[in-house]
Amino acid sequence: MRDSGVGGRPGKARPDDPFRALLVWLLRLASYADSYVDWASPVEAAVRAYKLGLEAQWQPKHPERGDLKAKWHEERFQRHAVRFLIERNISPFGTKFGSNQPDILAGEGQDAFVIEAKVYRQPEGAAELCKNIGQLLQYLDQEDPGRRGILCVYNFSTVPMVAPREWIANQYMIIVVNLCSERTSEAKKRRVIKPGDGLAIEVEDI
Repeated sequence: MRDSGVGGRPGKARPDDPFRALLVWLLRLASYADSYVDWASPVEAAVRAYKLGLEAQWQPKHPERGDLKAKWHEERFQRHAVRFLIERNISPFGTKFGSNQPDILAGEGQDAFVIEAKVYRQPEGAAELCKNIGQLLQYLDQEDPGRRGILCVYNFSTVPMVAPREWIANQYMIIVVNLCSERTSEAKKRRVIKPGDGLAIEVEDI
């Protein structure tokens, strides 16, 4: 329902009500600022650029793509991601590569994130994703309050995956690097990840 105003036209502040107009402007500004913080985090922006760069470099018909799929494991991808972040003046570090510890801690203060890397060589559904998300959330519980998590999936399977761009329950985000044998736009089937209730997700094949 639209605000009827105070003796004026519906939805508009009266010309002689400057404080109301100022309040509306400030609320809009706060909304824009919140949206900007959500998507403009340097770490998030860097991870998105990393995803797009890898997908552009390792096209399905790239002659060395098979070697990448066969020989690159999670630890090597972790180190690769750390180097990428360092080159962009973001101070990340791998806690203990290859062990049951968070893969990468990146950023400081409100821009602090736990990044967990996973390699999918076969099509994975909701069960594996939920398992990986649960692991990431467990790592978040071990870190300083306020950290958020990014699950970075390197997808070599035959089914491209599409992840939501927003934060799920303001706790974690899924970023999928599709290194599949088919482009996402050309694939006959795609696996779409959607936010569910609370921290949960839903997975649908389309």
